Amino acid sequence: MSLYLSTPGLADRLAPFVQAGALLAGEAHAIDRLGRLAGEADAEVLLGCAFALRAPRVGDAGVFLDRLPDEFTLEREEPVVFDWPTAEGGAWTARVRQSALVGPDSASVPFCLGDDGLLQTRRLALYEARLARALAARGGLFRPDAPGASALDLDRLRADLALAFPPGRAADLQRLAGVLAVLCRTTIITGGPGTGTTTTVARVLRLLHGQAEGAGERLPHVALAAPTGKAAARMREALVVAAAEQPGSAADWVAGLGAQTLHRLLGYNPSKPSRFRHDAKNPLGHDVVIVDEASMIDVAMMCKLVEAVSPSARLVLLGDRNQLASVEAGSVLADFAAAVGTRIRLPPDVAHAAALVLGSAPVAAHLDAEAPPIASGMVSYTEAFRFSEPRIGHPIYRLADASREPLREAEHLGAALEQLLGRGSEGETPTPDSPVFHVENPVTGLDGALLDRVTRAYAHIIAPLLQSPTGIEARTGALAALDTLRVLAAHRAGPHGVVALNRAISERLRGNAREPWWVGRAILVTENDYEHALWNGDVGLVTRAADRSWVAIFPAAGAPREVPVAALPAHESAFAMTIHKSQGSQFDHAVVVLPSKSTPLLTRELVYTGVSRARSRLTLACPAPVLETAVRTRVRRASGLAARLRAQS
Repeated sequence: MSLYLSTPGLADRLAPFVQAGALLAGEAHAIDRLGRLAGEADAEVLLGCAFALRAPRVGDAGVFLDRLPDEFTLEREEPVVFDWPTAEGGAWTARVRQSALVGPDSASVPFCLGDDGLLQTRRLALYEARLARALAARGGLFRPDAPGASALDLDRLRADLALAFPPGRAADLQRLAGVLAVLCRTTIITGGPGTGTTTTVARVLRLLHGQAEGAGERLPHVALAAPTGKAAARMREALVVAAAEQPGSAADWVAGLGAQTLHRLLGYNPSKPSRFRHDAKNPLGHDVVIVDEASMIDVAMMCKLVEAVSPSARLVLLGDRNQLASVEAGSVLADFAAAVGTRIRLPPDVAHAAALVLGSAPVAAHLDAEAPPIASGMVSYTEAFRFSEPRIGHPIYRLADASREPLREAEHLGAALEQLLGRGSEGETPTPDSPVFHVENPVTGLDGALLDRVTRAYAHIIAPLLQSPTGIEARTGALAALDTLRVLAAHRAGPHGVVALNRAISERLRGNAREPWWVGRAILVTENDYEHALWNGDVGLVTRAADRSWVAIFPAAGAPREVPVAALPAHESAFAMTIHKSQGSQFDHAVVVLPSKSTPLLTRELVYTGVSRARSRLTLACPAPVLETAVRTRVRRASGLAARLRAQS
């Protein structure tokens, strides 16, 4: 491949990186033009800036040049050796720092270089700085700002708390989180599936309902949102179920709340995709904004969300800090956790208010006058309540917990792997029907017996639809049953990737037919379509309409709704999907497929995310050494947000 760049020597310097796929040709041409405009001709400096341009494409908010030569990897089986600039002792960073292209956050230059050596595009540096400032402004206690608004009724809160979080049914940590969500302007609750984050929020809504009811005021205007339509729908369903289990009159109110994507909440305009109708100058009109799957939100979107929430409103963020980060730049939820630490840390005013409700003993241990602004409302759950067996006892939770913190819980990782390999201390050999079952993958595709089991299960799911393509009961049943099983893969391409797995499953289900449309084909929407109210992450099934035309059906209140296949936005088959796209969903039986060799993409976060998608059964298809290597490999995203948050304290 030939590069035609105007800066002398730059084409030769960048060509090996472009040819190997480390940089895109467009990134090379962009940095060439920026260099010409700034009068920068040093090819080593421009190479560093090119990697800063690349960073958002791979999910990083920037790049640490000093670490790059030692840490850089490509998603390839064979390693590639590059001729890197000298980085020892900060030499490369020092050269870049002197460039006219680079400056501090306050400078009007294309790139910003922090004191910690993080090189970022100015756009991402400003988003991080704005987000840190916005969170600092929202820190501390909630104080009603609206004229005539009532102060919190702590006596009513204390009484309602005893009913919403009765002793013996909820952990003390959940009770504290519920109080903080009422007392604080911003609350972040992190925890994996089954730890009770949604239950806590349902109880928080009951507490807020009680505050309005006691003061004789209108009920708060609540927004429920998530990054994808699927996640938003699941969030609402879980909240309605959790609220229905609570005594009192709040359940009907919660059942009437809608849920939407973040884009829809903020007012997405296709003609101006980087801007939303609601921002700091035109904030949302809601009293409470609750956002699920916060780990999937990139730094730019999180900045716009926080800025758009009214200063007089509460913001509650839910997510799993151990899950995969957003596809776009940043690892916001993990950065929040890094800035705060693993313990709850309460500034004095928050600790005092919480003690008035809970008593001083449960709060005293969390007092910290030096806590960063977001610490006052950040709580991390680690205990799972979904499984009936004790913690670490259920095989799925044991594996998820071990992959979440393998260094801290090395013995649990070993025990989980022993269980997977059928060498458990109890002497029982797992079977395909066990809660956790491990199978070695062949070099290509799935194990034959596993493929047979998967296709038989999918055939059973779509059988009613084949018998009655237009029947409401058949459609409703098939859509509901579809979420009982999903194959999850680490990669899109390759012999164990989503494309190959979907092809193998589809060929068995549809027989010799080669048409793209067939009754029972599962599809995944991959972009938002406002005209047809279809959202990235929605899953549906293909079937026939009454006039025999092809349609896709999607879950809806009452009866599944039809969308002509010709009107579908971008989509793909969904019998198998990437682990990344499965975030926000759970399945009774998850079949997690990893490649036969370790790759840079296989990390602890990916394994944890895949494993925790399973409700009751998990099949893990991969070589055991690949699994063990993966759970000992952490995602290391370059970001400056945690440091900026700490600097705000």
